[in-house]
Amino acid sequence: MTLPVETSAPPASQVAPGAAKARVYPSVWLTLLGGAALSVAVFLAVKSQEEQRVLGEFERRALSQHLIVSQTLEKYTHLLASVQRLHDPTPKAMTNEVNAAAELLRAQGLALSSLGWAPRVPHADRAVFEAELRQLGVDPPEIRRGTGTNQWEAVPAREDYFPRRYSSPLTAPGSLGRDLGDDGAHGPAMRAARDSGEPTLDVVVAGTGVPTLVFVVPIYGRLEPAMTIEQRRVALRGFLLALVRSSELGITLAKIPRTAGVELSYSVPTSGSPNAVLHYIPDHDGAALVDARVVADRRAGPHRELPAKLVSLPLAFLYRPTPEWLAAQRTLHPYGALISFAGLTVLAAGFVHTLHRRRAIVEAEVVARTTALNSTTERLRESERLYHSLVRNLPHFVFRKDRAGRFTFVNENFATTLGRLPEEILGRTDADLFPPELAMKFRADDERIMASG
Repeated sequence: MTLPVETSAPPASQVAPGAAKARVYPSVWLTLLGGAALSVAVFLAVKSQEEQRVLGEFERRALSQHLIVSQTLEKYTHLLASVQRLHDPTPKAMTNEVNAAAELLRAQGLALSSLGWAPRVPHADRAVFEAELRQLGVDPPEIRRGTGTNQWEAVPAREDYFPRRYSSPLTAPGSLGRDLGDDGAHGPAMRAARDSGEPTLDVVVAGTGVPTLVFVVPIYGRLEPAMTIEQRRVALRGFLLALVRSSELGITLAKIPRTAGVELSYSVPTSGSPNAVLHYIPDHDGAALVDARVVADRRAGPHRELPAKLVSLPLAFLYRPTPEWLAAQRTLHPYGALISFAGLTVLAAGFVHTLHRRRAIVEAEVVARTTALNSTTERLRESERLYHSLVRNLPHFVFRKDRAGRFTFVNENFATTLGRLPEEILGRTDADLFPPELAMKFRADDERIMASG
């Protein structure tokens, strides 16, 4: 007969040491990947929110700046209309009135090149007007027009003439007497101003290609809102012509109060084509003419394009944030959110890893203890089987009783001697199996043994 060999299971701390530490669980990877994706999403969301905030603030500043620009241009339009209130103009010299009007416009910030006076001279007064030209030293002293070859000729007789009589400042005395109406340089604009009763714009493009803005202001002996076109034509006394070079318009715009963080450029049409424009960046010395590619570069980033008018001149304004303002608006909030969520992700992954590691340790301990229990149970059963095998086959009487005297175990020899099966004996007492005298004796022996220990 072979006895079982006793074995013992190693403690859980010695089962696969470091295995729980070395393994990275799938849920940890999922936590890291999910946290990284969430961190990037939060970073992009915060950054997008910040960009929207900056764009919204820029939009507000650009609209505020454009409102100031529009109000300023509207003010100049009203100023041009206000010079119509010159009192009792005549074909003769209006030096004081013209100078006063020019100073008014300049004082209000309009970069005025010159303000000219072209009176209405009826044919009957032509000789008187030409006599005044002679006294001023104009040669030839006549109402004349250009022939297109830098030559001049006397204007043929007609009902009315509109020759230049004075200009503030008077930079070119030789231009006095040049007829500007009808088939002259500004004839169409003059007729439109005469019939509408309001200032009109004429754009003259010189050989340099830089347009000069000529604001034609009709002057009447009297002007009432309900006057008809015929009445206005009769009351017309002449025209004031305010010349503003498109490049010098930048001086006017440079004087406009600026909204912090916004810089502007403007475009002026040079002809009827919408694509024929000149682009300027205003400064206090005028305006720098820039190439269209510079404007395209300005449109590459955040910008806002808005239209405006000076009299009837359509201007296009391009606003963009200054680099310094944009730099000041940038914050570290997106990166702070990214770092915070990345840190939380690492902590969460570490927590998940710790839970898995503890679970692995507990599971290893349970396996080790279960293995040890199973091994001990099996050894106990084997011992019991060996014990019962030995006891059953002993030639002696072997039995076991409980404290009440009931048999709980008997060997085969005992049962055979009594002539009963072991199952018939288990649970019975001596009184059930023996005569009373023997039963009492056996019971007394049992009590003596229990009492002696």
